[in-house]
Amino acid sequence: MANSTIDDQKIQLYDRFPGIPDRQGQKPPDGFTGATHHNVAAAVYEVGTKIQLYDTTSKGYTTFIYLQYIKGTAAVPAAKAPVMLDTTEQATAATTATYYKVCNDGAEVLLDGPMAFVISAMTTLYYGWFWCGGVVPVSFVSAMGGNYVTDSTLTAGNPFGAADSTADGMIALTIADAVHATSVADVATQGIALIADA
Repeated sequence: MANSTIDDQKIQLYDRFPGIPDRQGQKPPDGFTGATHHNVAAAVYEVGTKIQLYDTTSKGYTTFIYLQYIKGTAAVPAAKAPVMLDTTEQATAATTATYYKVCNDGAEVLLDGPMAFVISAMTTLYYGWFWCGGVVPVSFVSAMGGNYVTDSTLTAGNPFGAADSTADGMIALTIADAVHATSVADVATQGIALIADA
């Protein structure tokens, strides 16, 4: 089945990460992709910090979260690539909280865990901001605008999650119904499509 796309204004992401976003917070002085705090070797913000702001382009609230990126064997992600909890971290750190370590390697992610999207290219083991909820944050990160790659199963009103291989940067339908692709695993709902992909 060929990939398809859906416009940024036609998806809404559910925030499933622990913690409540700060609605009084401000964006970082140099923006969410600023070099002083985004894609950096040492965390500048507390990992797991969430900021919720109103996006004037998408006309709704959007939520950012500060996470650590674990590369795995996947390609370096670009803006709009989905990431999920890194399962190698879950398996090897039984007594350490790993709620905020994410990966885009389809073989290493927890498909039923929370999903976020990369807002710019990330270096492995580095810290930075990710989009984790609400409308697409186009006003704050212009690279988040435009089409998102899907597996061509999205329909209006139906929920989506990451595709089986998030290394391909796709989002896919997550419930079993008449339009559900049998090759796609049923995974936890991460957001909703407002129209069908095209």
